[in-house]
Amino acid sequence: MNPIHIIMSRGGIWHFYLIPALLLSLPIWILGRRRARWMWWESSILVLPFFLFIALDYWHVKGGLGWTLITGSMYLSGVVPAALLVRVIVGQRANRIRLASILLIVSCLIAVVVYLLLPPSRTY
Repeated sequence: MNPIHIIMSRGGIWHFYLIPALLLSLPIWILGRRRARWMWWESSILVLPFFLFIALDYWHVKGGLGWTLITGSMYLSGVVPAALLVRVIVGQRANRIRLASILLIVSCLIAVVVYLLLPPSRTY
């Protein structure tokens, strides 16, 4: 199945992730854009953790979470500004490629942990 279809077919959950992530990240990015030099692939932090989060539900790892995915996607949206803040604080003191790679991997691991810690949806 097409990855875009998976993201958008989950009832617009993409918006519950993307809008808070962008609103919280934009001020950090504007204030810190001179402190850290950004690479083109770093914007994948907006897509990869969420895609992994939705893919876990698509594969029914926990039997499908239903409406709980909205809450989980909102929790997950805090990962993007946190990673951006780390990137701005560290700035150019560390290897930027290694730091960006580590932050991307950690954000994907956090997506898995958030998914696994969500309670199963109730069936009435």
